[in-house]
Amino acid sequence: IIAIARNADPVNPRDDFTAQVMQKISDLQPGREITRNDCALCFLTAAYFHFIMGIVFMLIFKKISADMPLPLWLTVQPQIAMLTGAGFMFFGILMLRKNMTAMRLAELGILIYMGFVLINGITVYKSLGTAGAAGMIWLTGGGILTGLFLGTILQEYRRGIVI
Repeated sequence: IIAIARNADPVNPRDDFTAQVMQKISDLQPGREITRNDCALCFLTAAYFHFIMGIVFMLIFKKISADMPLPLWLTVQPQIAMLTGAGFMFFGILMLRKNMTAMRLAELGILIYMGFVLINGITVYKSLGTAGAAGMIWLTGGGILTGLFLGTILQEYRRGIVI
């Protein structure tokens, strides 16, 4: 690899290369207006996370349930994660529309999500007892933070548009 690097032809960037890179960096700084694509991307990223979490839960619970029985509410967590991912995907696609109904539906979805995360965390904690307390605190806290983040992004998007 060193020999290839030494024998490679030198690259001479254009004179304005540094200025162009610095301009792109300054475009990413906080304070720029949130676009509908930014908002949709946040919802789609949350959807992707929940789909992956559902798959991981399926694999883990399949292995654990072979060794010992699991509480019913715990066994449906993969499906809940997948359904949540589908909901976030719906809201992400909905965010590409520039209308107040889409934003209100997304806000309602975020509130329902945060409430369900809290109720789900309490229910799983009660079914597991102290054995799963740490995990449920992290998952519930992460879910609440996800809802707060999506709500903040949605509010910033709403502040920057005129319908």
